Amino acid sequence: MWGPFSPIYGFGAVVLTMCLNRLWHANAILVFFASAIIGGCFEAFVAWFMQLAFGIIAWNYSSDWLPLFGGKTSGKYMVFWGLAGLIWLRELLPRLLKFINLIPWKWRYALTAVALVFMLIDIAFTLMAFDCWYGRIAGLPQTSPVTRFFGEYFNNTVMQQRFQTMSINPKWSGRG
Repeated sequence: MWGPFSPIYGFGAVVLTMCLNRLWHANAILVFFASAIIGGCFEAFVAWFMQLAFGIIAWNYSSDWLPLFGGKTSGKYMVFWGLAGLIWLRELLPRLLKFINLIPWKWRYALTAVALVFMLIDIAFTLMAFDCWYGRIAGLPQTSPVTRFFGEYFNNTVMQQRFQTMSINPKWSGRG
């Protein structure tokens, strides 16, 4: 909700880093394919979770080359994940780590903690906004202080403007 970054791609970079950081010097083809598979599976998982939890379809790649998991990812986007992982692990991450290593340990830990707390709050806030948006669309009572807050400051119009590519329909969710 609050930032110029996409949590999906940010978490994708974190997942790729966690899974492949020790392979940065490995064969480029291995790094590419591992990144493509991990990134594509991550993207499909996020799409599945958003649909199941909130009735949100944020993207549909059914008409792309090699659609997978019902269009939740595709061969085209797995190639993008592979290239992104290769560039991230081979070019950008080593340079970023050189810069990070210039920061004293105490400052590094403090900055990491602040960034982590901000991201966790942003994620929780975004998930609550999605949940309240879902509730409004589903016609659920919006009587709690939380739902009233989100209804006032993050109403359907605000959510539609912020998440323009998403479609939401309670019938698509797994909530029953």
